[in-house]
Amino acid sequence: MAPRLSRANSAGSGRHEQGLTLLEMMIALCIGSWVILAATGLYLSVTRATLFQQDLNTDQQGLQYVQQFLSDRLLQADAINPGSTSTRLALEYKGAAGSQGQDIDCTG
Repeated sequence: MAPRLSRANSAGSGRHEQGLTLLEMMIALCIGSWVILAATGLYLSVTRATLFQQDLNTDQQGLQYVQQFLSDRLLQADAINPGSTSTRLALEYKGAAGSQGQDIDCTG
């Protein structure tokens, strides 16, 4: 059986095509490297965004807990103590059993 010839061979050039040249191989490696680098960059970007979103969700849950805690305390209070400052909120629970006339600081 005769060796398979390319179109150039059948046209009479007398050259056999046996594989890739060094230049073609280098170009293919370069293109493949760019594709791999782009995919890795995309993966890292998505991973960072996912971790950031998880951190935001955790922070939001903590803030919702604090909001609910303060809301409950404010609803139970009879008055806000005039001695409250911008960094300290003191509530008066005059109607609560066992705390008649006491001021309770929201920080515990």
